[in-house]
Amino acid sequence: NEYRRAAIRETWASHPLVPVWFFVGSPCKVPPSNRKPFHCSTGSKSSSLDEQMQHDKILRIEARNLKNEMEAYGDVVELRTEEAYRHLPHKLVEAYDWLLEHEQFTYALKADDDAFVYVNRFVEGISLENRKSTMVYRGHIHSEASVPRGGKWAENTYVPDNYPPFANGAQGHVVSKDVARFVVNH
Repeated sequence: NEYRRAAIRETWASHPLVPVWFFVGSPCKVPPSNRKPFHCSTGSKSSSLDEQMQHDKILRIEARNLKNEMEAYGDVVELRTEEAYRHLPHKLVEAYDWLLEHEQFTYALKADDDAFVYVNRFVEGISLENRKSTMVYRGHIHSEASVPRGGKWAENTYVPDNYPPFANGAQGHVVSKDVARFVVNH
């Protein structure tokens, strides 16, 4: 949200060596009271006309505020992917695609807006990185994680009991340009 982005700009994003971009999804047009949990799709009940009109009014205010912030700072990119928890993988792919098209970079750091980045440690760690490999990922890899069948992370269509190893984005991660390109293309 705009308050977290402001706090980031005032703290770790003010470092001169590291450009920072904020990627936000497009707003969900379904009122929160009618969404499936963690999705941007209609739940089991439909919204009343009053609920929908109130939500539309809030979306117009948020869109105006976001436009003002984008014009003031130039560091916010609105993506096509709707802002919803279950859309985060698509949002990440779209953010990588934007970076590949608009920025010259060797490494990209992904951090949530509730994280604090120690920029000097990041820059030092990247400068020590083995330059022989162009496929670099630094972050947390989950191995043999069981597939949750209920709650926020419920997977009801994935059949195996365990996932194959996968990168967990919650703690943030660093990828090389070639890894970002691979993710976008696959």
